[in-house]
Amino acid sequence: MFIPIGAIAGWLWKWRGIWVAVGLSVLIELLQLLTQRGLCEFDDVIHNCLGAAVGIGLVTLLRYVFIKEECE
Repeated sequence: MFIPIGAIAGWLWKWRGIWVAVGLSVLIELLQLLTQRGLCEFDDVIHNCLGAAVGIGLVTLLRYVFIKEECE
């Protein structure tokens, strides 16, 4: 679910966008803990960050491909 968030963050801030995803994921887990809705699990933060990294990686790859094509 965090692949689109990672793609947007990667488009705006490149690899620094991972910190946006980490913050958002931690915020979601804290809200689950405080409201006692859903399961507050640390591994969800890890999985969300991995999804965001995939999104950022895809954006970075697409930038590389299209910038390389423009230079040729």
